[in-house]
Amino acid sequence: MVLPRAARRLAPPPTGASLGIPGLTPLVTANDRFYRVDTAIQLPQIDPTTWSLRVTGMVSHPYELSFARCWRSL
Repeated sequence: MVLPRAARRLAPPPTGASLGIPGLTPLVTANDRFYRVDTAIQLPQIDPTTWSLRVTGMVSHPYELSFARCWRSL
């Protein structure tokens, strides 16, 4: 799977930018403080031609989206 390219590059936040909320992590995480947590032993493999997302349950109008439709919505 190949992720789509960004439509445009966003400007970086100003140096020292903060939301000013005590206890909230900074807007930018330094490389030496960044980490990734994977709980899956094996990454899921899907077939984008058959995968779909079903929205059901406590919703007014259940619906289903294809993989392509989900990506177009982003």
